[in-house]
Amino acid sequence: MKHAFSEPHSVRISGIGGQGNVLMGIILAEALLIQGSWVVQTQSFGAQVRGGLSYCDVLFNSEPIDYPKAHSFELIYSMHQTAVNAHVPLIHMNGVLIIDSTLVKSIPKEGIRMTRKIISKPVTELTENKFGSTLPANMVGLGLIARAGNFVTTQSLKEAMVKHIKAKYVEMNSRAIDFGYSLIEKSYNIRSEESILSAGDLNEEVCQKSRQRNKRNKVSLEGTELQNPARVRSSNSNSRRSARA
Repeated sequence: MKHAFSEPHSVRISGIGGQGNVLMGIILAEALLIQGSWVVQTQSFGAQVRGGLSYCDVLFNSEPIDYPKAHSFELIYSMHQTAVNAHVPLIHMNGVLIIDSTLVKSIPKEGIRMTRKIISKPVTELTENKFGSTLPANMVGLGLIARAGNFVTTQSLKEAMVKHIKAKYVEMNSRAIDFGYSLIEKSYNIRSEESILSAGDLNEEVCQKSRQRNKRNKVSLEGTELQNPARVRSSNSNSRRSARA
């Protein structure tokens, strides 16, 4: 019996160890849960506690997610040049790319070819000027994501943030989210969920798309995003697009 699936939305937040990008992903995932989405959140980081490449993936949908990986991302937020170089080739066609230009000085040509929706802000520098510290730069980034992606509210982000931040820092981080939201005026509506393909037809379609994407980007698509079925919280779990197995 065939069943139609919709492809979940995909977000990757990347940087280096110590920048708080994994915490950003956890808070974003929880905020989406609060809004009623099904969510899968996964993370990856190297052996280095600080300085090594790390990233956090968030997949979300209005219905259960059956496959915990994404091979391209509708929104990528990159906080460091190392992360941009590694992950920009995975941007979805016409996806939204947000970079912290304090630490990112160039964008790989693959990113420029794939999208013109590029938002560049010196987030770390602006955060230090505003708050006297770079610590809440990741929350400023969440505010930027909320405004640019138009799929999560600052209210939901703040509600989720309170569960993961020490009480004495909540007020500052709440202001940081609002500050990030105020930095840009442009919002992009990421694609509407497409009800696609029956389970019986999906494998061939996925293989075909993967071949086309590899040929177009000439890169090996690796380090993709994981998910956890909405009512399940972050872990390296299972659930996302239509039965890709």
